[in-house]
Amino acid sequence: LGKTIATGNWGAGVFGAYVELKAIIQLMAAAVAAVPLRYCTFGNAALAHQLQRLHHLLHQRRVTVADIFDALRRYVLVDDGGGGGGGG
Repeated sequence: LGKTIATGNWGAGVFGAYVELKAIIQLMAAAVAAVPLRYCTFGNAALAHQLQRLHHLLHQRRVTVADIFDALRRYVLVDDGGGGGGGG
């Protein structure tokens, strides 16, 4: 039986309600586990469209989980002033 991860915006408040970041982290986890991801946007059509576009772009450009992780790490370092302790 094939398995699929079904998830959504749960816990996005931890990331300042930045649901895009939450979705990216879950997409990365599903990719590492080699399990399809079904991300429920709970009627938020704009978010659904945005995530579909993001997924298509990442796939089209052959972006790896490591690439995304590095980009997120660089963002945190810049946002944090270089300390690496998190945003803000």
